[in-house]
Amino acid sequence: MDVIETNEMKKKYSVLCVDDSISQLERYKADLSPFYELIFAKNYNEALSSLTTLKPDVVLLDINLPGMDGFQVLSLLYEQIQIFNTSVLMVSSNSDSFSIEKAFIHGASDYIKKPYNRIELLLRIGSHIRSKEIKSENIQNKLEIEKIKKKSRETINYTKDSMVFTLSELAKIRDNETGEHLNRIKSYTKYLIEKLALTSKYEKYFSNDDIDDIFCMSILHDIGKIGISDNILKKPGKLTFDEFEVMKTHSVIGGEILENAYKHYTNFNFLKVGKDIALYHHEKWNGTGYPLGLKGEEIPVAARIVAIVDVFDALVSKRIYKVAYSKADTFTIIKEERGRHFDPYIFDVFFEYKDKFIEIGKRVSYE
Repeated sequence: MDVIETNEMKKKYSVLCVDDSISQLERYKADLSPFYELIFAKNYNEALSSLTTLKPDVVLLDINLPGMDGFQVLSLLYEQIQIFNTSVLMVSSNSDSFSIEKAFIHGASDYIKKPYNRIELLLRIGSHIRSKEIKSENIQNKLEIEKIKKKSRETINYTKDSMVFTLSELAKIRDNETGEHLNRIKSYTKYLIEKLALTSKYEKYFSNDDIDDIFCMSILHDIGKIGISDNILKKPGKLTFDEFEVMKTHSVIGGEILENAYKHYTNFNFLKVGKDIALYHHEKWNGTGYPLGLKGEEIPVAARIVAIVDVFDALVSKRIYKVAYSKADTFTIIKEERGRHFDPYIFDVFFEYKDKFIEIGKRVSYE
């Protein structure tokens, strides 16, 4: 294996010439050395070594080689050719269509008949190098675009985490009982949406970003309670009708908080998801919920998910105004709301894993 350079400065592109004929290698030297760095190989082993260590841009490969023909060599070199984005030009005196077709079937980029025209050979090599440059530029552009997208996602995720943390801490300051409830809701939601994403109905519905947005923003479903006075929010007994009407406004207040934020940051879709959850998580499947009386799939799916786990947690948890229901009573009560309060499809997935939700609630409560 010999490397030939005719200029003091190393040439930008290299060509691996594979041929067992000394006279043919000498001709390559005369024709190509003014323009390219040349690498000579006389058989498969030398060709493989040159390809993997020197990574030429173009390979000129003869069909008639000792030990194995050029087609066999091309097949054996195929993996390295793909890895290094190398163009292989078969150069042969065989001009029959069978040889040409076989060369392309085995992965050749081009086929040149001997005796070749020097200008044609240079143009063919130059064309393949330019194609390689364009491909490399496209790959580089894609990598740059991916870097920009990754940075943008990181910025959005940081902003999301910061907003969610700040707003949820406000809710916890107002009422630590609400704060513990929020942590459990977030864990319930994550588990339920992951199970939904495995079902036939929703396996292609949620992107990874959708799952993350619903999971993260579920913690803000009750953010509107920061606008409810303490004498109602922390009342130890049952609320009067009028007090309950005031309490119900927390969904509108929460929706407005996140809607206003979304108007200022329209590229942050998680804010829209959060608004849907905060505003609609008290809507009911049969249309008897609040604040708008939406029905069925008019209710955003994120709100339908949170609605189930919100009621579940309210039942199994001790509150200032009630004792916790037993596991058996909780599931008896909640099952009655399938198709009335809750989306029956989502509820069935929840109910299939009901014991897991009990386990999650206990774990999160003590973390």
